Amino acid sequence: MAVRAGLDYAEGECVISMDTDLQHTPELINEVVEQCEGGYDNKQWAKFRK
Repeated sequence: MAVRAGLDYAEGECVISMDTDLQHTPELINEVVEQCEGGYDNKQWAKFRK
């Protein structure tokens, strides 16, 4: 519910939401911004165990 409230309040062309467990490192934000600027509407990460 809090994430949805944040997204509803957010302004701008690109909104990035990340968990705080660092499963995905903050360094990946640049990749997401580049893809947003390249026309992608949605970027999702998934981590799978082998």
